[in-house]
Amino acid sequence: MSSHQTESLAAALEQARGWLDAASVEAAERTLTGVSDREAIYDQHVVVALAGGTGSGKSSLFNRLVDRELSETGVARPTTSRTLGFVSGEAGAANELLAFIGVPEHHTEIIEGIPEHLVLLDMPDHDSAAIEHRLEVDRLIDKVDVLIWVVDPEKYADAELHDGYLRPLADHAATFIVVLNQIDLIAEDARREIQSDLERLLSDAGLTRATVMATSAATGEGVDELRAEVVRRVNDGSAARAKIGADLDAAARGLVEAAGAELPTTVVPGEMVDKMTIAVGAGEVQELAAANYADDARGHLGFFLTTWARAAGTAIRTRLPFGGRATADPRHAIDVVVPPVRGAAATQVTSLALAPVTDLEDRLPGPWAARARSEAEARAEALPALLDADLRRLEFSYRRPRWWWLFTLIQTLLGVLAVVGFLWLAASFLVLFLRFPEPPVPTLGGLFEFLGLPRGRFEDVPLPSLLLVGALILGPLLGWLGTGLSRAGRSRQRRRARKKVHEAVRGVVEPEVIAPLEAHSARREAIVAAARAVRT
Repeated sequence: MSSHQTESLAAALEQARGWLDAASVEAAERTLTGVSDREAIYDQHVVVALAGGTGSGKSSLFNRLVDRELSETGVARPTTSRTLGFVSGEAGAANELLAFIGVPEHHTEIIEGIPEHLVLLDMPDHDSAAIEHRLEVDRLIDKVDVLIWVVDPEKYADAELHDGYLRPLADHAATFIVVLNQIDLIAEDARREIQSDLERLLSDAGLTRATVMATSAATGEGVDELRAEVVRRVNDGSAARAKIGADLDAAARGLVEAAGAELPTTVVPGEMVDKMTIAVGAGEVQELAAANYADDARGHLGFFLTTWARAAGTAIRTRLPFGGRATADPRHAIDVVVPPVRGAAATQVTSLALAPVTDLEDRLPGPWAARARSEAEARAEALPALLDADLRRLEFSYRRPRWWWLFTLIQTLLGVLAVVGFLWLAASFLVLFLRFPEPPVPTLGGLFEFLGLPRGRFEDVPLPSLLLVGALILGPLLGWLGTGLSRAGRSRQRRRARKKVHEAVRGVVEPEVIAPLEAHSARREAIVAAARAVRT
């Protein structure tokens, strides 16, 4: 017995239990048990059985092989009614084996030319009208190392034999010897033609590895060659190896077939996460985060009059009885939250999680598909709550760029200069209105002279007017420039917000949706790989 083969089949079964259909799994488990039983019970014995239809001369051939009249033939026993055994060796040596295979009637003898440890069985006719005879044949087939199928020139192409026994047991072809018996009844040319046709039928049934021989139990022709083939298989151990290998191969093939066709990739992880990200409202969140950043930028980079008006409005709203709450520091983005994954969002998330399973279960074996659907539905039902819990913990704060303070400082200075210019001009108008003596008004020329600069063409422009007008021109221009520069930060904040939502969604979707889907393909590959290792 090959430990590699049995270990591989055991590994395939470990992956298959609970997923493949019970019949395939149970058949493979029976094979493993049978292989272990053979090693423990058969010891060095090799079981060879003759099977055939009524009138094929099977019992006569049995007697010829052991050179003893052990099995009744002809008129005395037209159909074999029970299995008869012959054991080559000492009495009692094969009692445990015969009890295991259920053959109480047997003859034990040491015969020259027949190796010890051979157990030869004459089974009932497989085409018998008595159902118990057929059941006996079916029961013993799994316990036999070498099957000698005996056919005759008239019924060698019998459909019941080929379709009922040989074709379904094609994996065991190497353990078969198909004997065309009663060749003494046909001419030499017909014999060759019938044997050639028999070989063709076996090939068509997938039994190209079966050994085909011709004998005559009546004349003894070909019996020595058949006996020699049996002796060879017993002595070199090939019979036991071929039987065990065929059993393991058949069990492995059954598991591969039960596992179904190769599973296609039903989901692309990146696409699944992208769709889930959209479903939970990432678009809304990224726009809120970008708007929050833009609003903060306007408060620090905007025209000083606009900034002061916003600050005054906030102060009024927070201090009047009907006012609202104070606006939190925008850096904390306190108003940017992912909406709860409920209602339509939850429905969409669940639908996205189940869509690949619908495609997958069409390609899975029945029990596997039902289990995959059940487990996927349970995970999909819990998915919205898991997403909601992770998304609620997200925080979308950011640090204001360091260059903002420069723009804020300049806007503040411009605002102060505008106020100074305005108050100066207002005071001048008030003096004129009250008809007080007009005080001297400094001009730009005086400023140039004070600074030691040459006077220019605008030397008569009053300095208060210059302060007010200049601030009202430079302030909006600088605000426009700052807002333009902040657009890159706004786009960056939009991308960061979406990335945070995307990463949070991926952290839930990969283990809860994608990994279980990929596990189905991995499990099938593990079953198939282990099963194929049995056959190598």
